Amino acid sequence: MYSQRSGEWNDGWQETSSCGPCAACFLMLLGMVAFPTALFSLGIREQKAVCEERDIFFAEKNAQPVECSGGLTSQGQYVFFSCPVDGTSLAAIGPTSFGFTALADTLNLSTVVLSQSASVYQCQETEHTENRKVNGREESRKTYSYSMVWSDQPLTSSFHEYPDYVNRYCPGIRDFGGNPPWPAGLPMGTQERYSANVRLGSFLLADDLTQRGFVADVPVDLTPFAANFPAVPPERVPTTLAPGDLAPTGVPGELGSCAGPRLGCIRVRYAKNSATGASVTASIVPSPSGIYGLTAPMTMAQTWGCPSGMRSDIQPGLMALPEMVEKMLAEDREEIFITRLVCILLAWLALFCFMQPCLVGADLIGDVLDYIPICGAELEDIVETLALSVVCCCSCTTGLLASLIVIGVVWIVMRPVFGICLLLAAAALFVVGLVIRNHMIEMSSRKGQERDGGPRYSPIWDEDPRYNPILDRGPRYSPSPSRMAQ
Repeated sequence: MYSQRSGEWNDGWQETSSCGPCAACFLMLLGMVAFPTALFSLGIREQKAVCEERDIFFAEKNAQPVECSGGLTSQGQYVFFSCPVDGTSLAAIGPTSFGFTALADTLNLSTVVLSQSASVYQCQETEHTENRKVNGREESRKTYSYSMVWSDQPLTSSFHEYPDYVNRYCPGIRDFGGNPPWPAGLPMGTQERYSANVRLGSFLLADDLTQRGFVADVPVDLTPFAANFPAVPPERVPTTLAPGDLAPTGVPGELGSCAGPRLGCIRVRYAKNSATGASVTASIVPSPSGIYGLTAPMTMAQTWGCPSGMRSDIQPGLMALPEMVEKMLAEDREEIFITRLVCILLAWLALFCFMQPCLVGADLIGDVLDYIPICGAELEDIVETLALSVVCCCSCTTGLLASLIVIGVVWIVMRPVFGICLLLAAAALFVVGLVIRNHMIEMSSRKGQERDGGPRYSPIWDEDPRYNPILDRGPRYSPSPSRMAQ
């Protein structure tokens, strides 16, 4: 590897220390804190899932379906409606809504939501760490790789490798002396803008429902705006954007300064919502103008385990109430599944950290075994691998058992059958662990008796005084010489 600091080449390998006793103690303390934290987070999320299902079932039972024209007559009620978007209520949104003045008056359209994503083609440096073990010592070194990527923010030009090497993977980087500066006037990243006062029939959507129910998921058709841009991209790398620097590239919804990817080229993409209607469950109150029904959250009563709160729901597209309920349940269950998986893995990792001193002890034993000629390295690997396997199995089973208990206790409130089944699964896992533990103890005791010259494979001998000295309290039986002759 080439070092710019020293100006010379070296292999980059440096000796590193493995997890020592101090680090193991720190990880053990970290695990002691992280394990209950993971279980507490799991319990809180499970409790939230229980309450969310309660609210969804409440909407299915109590929301009154109404027509799209019932905005005034349904005020003060908890209703369900599924209506198309009123196009006359939509505002014109364009680049100026994002502060992109270089494209002023070139692209404006009436939509619920418009997203803008700006990026520049730049050279990205990625750091890698390689590890190896030489003569019982841990060594590591850092290496760097380079690739061209579309980035929505400026990337560094302070590369660790020399310019000629970087230029192999990032053509043009040597001519620019690094990544070009971010163009002035170009907003960074992805941003979204929503129309206010969106109407579905005679219902006026609250702004929070609009943002939750509509997403920019389809590219904007730039054909109606083609006359406002150059016919082809100008093929230049501007430092300050001006009208005429961007043109349609042929990709749906994309404007660019170059026809193809090249260092410093600019790309701006626009997308809008595909849904032309929505389905809503909400309470209806009078709008400020008094001619529409304004959506508002419904008050959910407090129940055992669930606090009171406010809730309104929206799903993109036109559908019936049962279909909307099923869709909301599916989304909620997908989210809780991911949360469960993450919390269970965190509990496993916390217990693994808690048991780090065991691995350090095994590593020390392995270092001693490594001094044995011929087979020392193999014995060291066996000891460390066995220790790692045991710690992984113990931390995994214990973390899973504790997580099942937490989930089962919380769900007994909402679904007793489901919660009891989880607790029974946890009990079964605990019993299996006890059986395996007792079996291992019995096998270890039997092997110890064999090493001491005791009976082999016949436990009944332990009860016979002729073979068990502990039970032989009387005089030993010794046959007479005449009986022996017979």
